Amino acid sequence: MKNNLFTIILLTLLMTLSEAYSRQYFDKSKDLLLAHFDLKPDEDDVHSAAALACMLKHSDLSGINYFCVAGAYGIQTGTFITAAVPGLYNTLFGAENTQWTNAHSNWGASVTRARDKAKAVLNAGGKVFIQEAGESNFTYDLCQALINSGVTTATIKSKVIVVQHSQWNEDQSTATKLTWVKNNTDYNKIADGNNIGNGSPGYVSNSTQWLTTAKASGNPNANARTFWTQADNVCDGWTASWDNPYIAAGGVDFSDCVENWWIFDVGTNADDLTKFWARYVTNNSGSSSSSSSSSSSGGGSGLSVSFANPSNDQNFSAPASVYVKVNASDANGTISNVKLYLNNVFLRQENVTPYEWNGSGQNDPSLVNMAAGTYTLQATATDNSGNTLSATRSFIVSNSSSSSGGSTITVQAESLIATGGTYNDGHVPLGVAINATVGINWVNGGDWADYGVNIPVSGSYRIVYYISTPLSGSTIECKIGNTSYGVTSVPNNGSWESYTALTATQTANLTAGTNTVRLVGGANTWQWNLDKFTLTYAGALHQSKELLSTEISGLEIYPNPANDVLNIHLELALNEDARMLIYNEVGNISMDEEWSGTFRQVPIQDLVPGMYILQVATKTKMVTKRFFKQ
Repeated sequence: MKNNLFTIILLTLLMTLSEAYSRQYFDKSKDLLLAHFDLKPDEDDVHSAAALACMLKHSDLSGINYFCVAGAYGIQTGTFITAAVPGLYNTLFGAENTQWTNAHSNWGASVTRARDKAKAVLNAGGKVFIQEAGESNFTYDLCQALINSGVTTATIKSKVIVVQHSQWNEDQSTATKLTWVKNNTDYNKIADGNNIGNGSPGYVSNSTQWLTTAKASGNPNANARTFWTQADNVCDGWTASWDNPYIAAGGVDFSDCVENWWIFDVGTNADDLTKFWARYVTNNSGSSSSSSSSSSSGGGSGLSVSFANPSNDQNFSAPASVYVKVNASDANGTISNVKLYLNNVFLRQENVTPYEWNGSGQNDPSLVNMAAGTYTLQATATDNSGNTLSATRSFIVSNSSSSSGGSTITVQAESLIATGGTYNDGHVPLGVAINATVGINWVNGGDWADYGVNIPVSGSYRIVYYISTPLSGSTIECKIGNTSYGVTSVPNNGSWESYTALTATQTANLTAGTNTVRLVGGANTWQWNLDKFTLTYAGALHQSKELLSTEISGLEIYPNPANDVLNIHLELALNEDARMLIYNEVGNISMDEEWSGTFRQVPIQDLVPGMYILQVATKTKMVTKRFFKQ
């Protein structure tokens, strides 16, 4: 009996030692974290990403090599949380396609980016740890891309460590891909982070205390305050196809971060929610940079650095111009350089004082055309002995201001990029005449002028024309692509050059980036003269899921804007025949096919960038949606 008991104890010990030996640990000096978030449909990936960003800012993990993937989902249905990208993920992790990628918008390019990051680390002798806060579909495609690029299956088996905590995530993976990943990587299934008392830290709670303390102005950790404020705003403003009960109650769910807890072997430092919050969210003592404090002192080094501008949490109206000035000094010697970062992305360096980027003061902005969002600046000062000190400053760019009702873009009429028309008035062959002082004049019926307008924030914009005519019966029309945003009557004001403000009859939907805005004269000759026009942000862009025609329900298209592939989902009655057409912005048919099934992935890589109309029609019904090709 004693021998049998000894044997059992010995076997148990050997199994424990074997298990401990097989457990691989993250080496901060050479390993890579790939954080895969599905963002579909559960908002827990919004919270989990914010929690990971807080960890990456802490001295525990400062400087590690990481890359994040949004949209790393499997076969689950429901909406992808487009509100989180790119704004939130840019704030949390840095520049898109540099520190993170959006697989929802472009799966293939995202696989390639992750492959390149992983291969470089593997070739240098490091390991790749995959936080599977999503499904194994992306991981499978990544591994296949690594194999196709020359990485051996043996290397993947021993050096690619996948960590999963959720049975639901496994169930939403394509079965064959999950099986391959389990068999051909170092796959680790750990305790579910949605539960408490099962060996997992259990990073979930219904209590509102966590977000309240994270977002409080008194929270000394400015990075965490920014991250959680923006994450909470995303969740509040998003209509999810499935409501997370913890988040809906005002609590938190960053359950996927139990995988980070395991990967980085955090242990008892954060083995419950209370400890995590105290270490990474509300305690700044371990942070890799100062946060709410506007200045830092280097102690014995004699260094000090602070922001003179902008003020902390200053609010600007989009598109914002922000002037940045840093005060830095060194009591014991000479400062070597001061570097400036925005949302963890290096911007520029100065080697001389004053540390005023662009140098001329408040009227010479350092950052221009800033879109809506929350931003964090970081300045690091380094002396000749190599001592480095940093300070951070947060500011906010909003879509509207109380004084103007919204951010306004002014376009001078003479800045057109193209002109044309149908009437020869003797002054120009066809189209309008350009006058650097007046703007455009000699506008006749059918004449048009195109303007390339850079839009910082996607949304609905109110149009105001500064226009003049001594004639009655004139009209002006705004077109963007193949869409007209209203024909507006131009009142007779008794002059060709006494410009008055005229608000267009409809607002225009514009996406971030360069938009071609066409202004068209009506049917009458001798229409009007135009000095300028303005576009003022008036609200969020109508989402593509809103039907322009509701006779057929259930049509979904995503992503929008799209790059290479447009996903289309539509439920039709059994055996109901339908056609699918895509029109370009001038009304030409770019695609005409029979619709079959309920889901299609339509390749659009050959379409030129711009706006398109998708139309699905049966013999008796039709539905139309607008989408944009990037």
